[in-house]
Amino acid sequence: MKTLKVFSVLLFFCFSSTWAQAQVQSVNGWRYGYDSFNIVYPDATKSYFSGNSQSQIFAFKGPANMIDPSYPHLQAIWVKDFPLSPSLLDTVYIDTKFISGKNLKAVKIYIALENSNSYIALFQDELTPFDGSWKTVKFSMKKARDIGMFSFIKFYIIFVGIAIDGSDVALTVEVKNLRGMNPNGYSIIYDKFSDITSVPRGNSVPTEFSLSQNYPNPFNPATKISFALPRESNVTLKIYNVLGQEVETLVNKVMPAGYHSVDFNADNLPSGMYVYRIETENFVQSKKMILMK
Repeated sequence: MKTLKVFSVLLFFCFSSTWAQAQVQSVNGWRYGYDSFNIVYPDATKSYFSGNSQSQIFAFKGPANMIDPSYPHLQAIWVKDFPLSPSLLDTVYIDTKFISGKNLKAVKIYIALENSNSYIALFQDELTPFDGSWKTVKFSMKKARDIGMFSFIKFYIIFVGIAIDGSDVALTVEVKNLRGMNPNGYSIIYDKFSDITSVPRGNSVPTEFSLSQNYPNPFNPATKISFALPRESNVTLKIYNVLGQEVETLVNKVMPAGYHSVDFNADNLPSGMYVYRIETENFVQSKKMILMK
């Protein structure tokens, strides 16, 4: 019954005015939806990066919803667009940590997903502990995949503070590492909740050659391939199918030392496994990636 209440409010949000969003600053692409009353308290409803920029903090405050006196609560919804439509794996995990709160009996975290057909799916809730420790919250995607939902374009996080009574509720939660995983251990990082622009790299020139795993992976239809060059090099970066046939050349030129990334769009290619390979005078490496349409 309580899950249905949250679900019904979420549906209302998706098909109603979003005036509340503009009053709270969007951070890392996560924009604020509304609370239980669709009222925003700008001084208390906010999101920001943690002190070390390696996680994101969500905070909100307001009166407990007393429509059902047996279930006083305050919920806040945050949503982010994923235009590359990443693949939805079997299980979704989020690392969460309770920072502070007021008038709380329990804290629950829900997630919801939206695909191109505007279908909203709400999954089971999990309790996050009050002891300030990190907890990995796990959500099964079986119901979504059973109805053919294999990717998403919007991701919702719903924080629910279960109140002791009907007075104000305050909640601050820290979040990091939103990711999907399959039973075979294959995983995708959907969002690190970190401010990559403020994470120091040390020296701006890499100390060694490297080729990173493409992101997102699996992808549909676009992905990004990153690599590092410790010195100026003649670089080729090519894509091959599983038969070893070249399907596209992304880079074929002299490039300066530094960190580089290239976008690859596979809109004209069929689903399947592909290999990308980088070659320089002193470095050769290949990695696999999966196109899932």
